[in-house]
Amino acid sequence: AKRTAYMRKWRAANRAKHNEQAKQSHHRNKHKHVGKRRDEHLRRLYGISQAKYEEMLDAQGGVCAICEEPPNGGKALAVDHCHETGVVRGLLCSGCNGSLGWYERRRVRVKLYLEGDYGKA
Repeated sequence: AKRTAYMRKWRAANRAKHNEQAKQSHHRNKHKHVGKRRDEHLRRLYGISQAKYEEMLDAQGGVCAICEEPPNGGKALAVDHCHETGVVRGLLCSGCNGSLGWYERRRVRVKLYLEGDYGKA
């Protein structure tokens, strides 16, 4: 308890120095935390582990489930999920993920347009 109180007081008095030390420590140890943070992120948002993500990625051949292209610029594929049920559907590139979200919000209007009833909704 004494140590905690002392460190809290020291950090408050030496904010800039503490921030610089924390930044350097993070940079030195970044590799230790990346995988863990990714796994926690996937579990929290989608209920899947990093291992499950990798399994899905392998099953899709490392490409987007819609356009079948590899992700742009070495980015990871996005986890596509139903916003109503939370069910994970697959992995998508950022372009397809954004387009699918746009479509889902305008599904009725798109259907009407394609059926020729575009002036009625």
